[in-house]
Amino acid sequence: MKPRFARSTLSLFVLMLVLVGLLSACGEPKPITIGALIPETGPAASYGRTIHQGIEIAVEDINAAGGVAGGHKLLVEYRDTHTSAPQAKVGLQELVDLGVPAIIGPGTSSVALSLVPDINRTKVLLVSPSASSPRLSSEGGEWFYRVYPSDIVEGFRMANFCRDMFWTKIAIIASDDPFGRGIADVFTKKYEAGVREIVLRENFKTLDDAKVDELIKKIQKVRPDAVYLAAYVDDVAILLKKFQGLRNRPPLLGTSAVTREIVKKAGQAAEGFVFPQVYFDCESTDPDTCSFVDKYRKRYQEDPDTFAAHAYDAVRVVAAAMNQTPVINSSALTGELARIAYKGVTGNIQFDQNGDVVRAPSLFAVLGGEIVPFEKFKEARLGQEIFKQ
Repeated sequence: MKPRFARSTLSLFVLMLVLVGLLSACGEPKPITIGALIPETGPAASYGRTIHQGIEIAVEDINAAGGVAGGHKLLVEYRDTHTSAPQAKVGLQELVDLGVPAIIGPGTSSVALSLVPDINRTKVLLVSPSASSPRLSSEGGEWFYRVYPSDIVEGFRMANFCRDMFWTKIAIIASDDPFGRGIADVFTKKYEAGVREIVLRENFKTLDDAKVDELIKKIQKVRPDAVYLAAYVDDVAILLKKFQGLRNRPPLLGTSAVTREIVKKAGQAAEGFVFPQVYFDCESTDPDTCSFVDKYRKRYQEDPDTFAAHAYDAVRVVAAAMNQTPVINSSALTGELARIAYKGVTGNIQFDQNGDVVRAPSLFAVLGGEIVPFEKFKEARLGQEIFKQ
């Protein structure tokens, strides 16, 4: 027969286990983890850096306000795509194996397109803050959404701009990937008619001195009214520097893939460069935007760019969907996003039947080392010299 104190000790131990279980059951809800599949390295690393920072601010704000779906803390598992389709596929599968209900990313159109078969096979929700290829509208499928608009809208905007300038000869230099080819095709289709023609179309895989010199010679030979650079910011900076030395440099136009980094990367060669952006106003008086900008500036000692802002909104819109459904999984979130109306720091977010957000870009230009609205640039002396009508 066991002593009385042994039975008492055993009873107390069992009671403590029960209490611990009750406390755990009544304690803080289990965190919900989403994925982030972004280019931390590789050619698109500059985009990945600010996208990562935008995600971090969004998660911090969401958790400070009480989390998602009734108090669950939101966590993020990051995977680096290396701006590479094979590596992105590895990262996607790792996140799927973790059971995440949604993934923010990827950052580039080429990687997004490469993942379409995988997300439709695994049925995981992908919300991109920056992939813009027109092909994603038709090929993305039900599991792909993006808070950044399709290049169809942007390509039309730039083609109309060239038409309004009465330019009849345009040269195009495009990166040989889904983004560059896609937006160049959209531009061409909208621009060409009657006397208007694309007098040169060159796609490039990589840029070295020999390739750039070859491109410059071809452009000088056809003497276009303007040159449309459908490429990412690093390649655009290389091209701008080469164009700087030309005696009669034509007006140079870009895409929304260009960020404020162009001023730092191209220096004086960026002066007069015109490109569209899905407008994000750091000086907005909107309370939510002011809060985001203030936090971003304090943490990172710089202004958020449009990709940071769109990454912030991508996380916030997924969190808003989580708050609308009693079940947190990809299928439920996809259903909520299809009918959601959300006010973000980049504007109102609603998705069409293709998972595309509907929004038009505005034009900007580099003037005095600053990025300014095109209307302001046009009134300046440099703008009047370049854009004579």
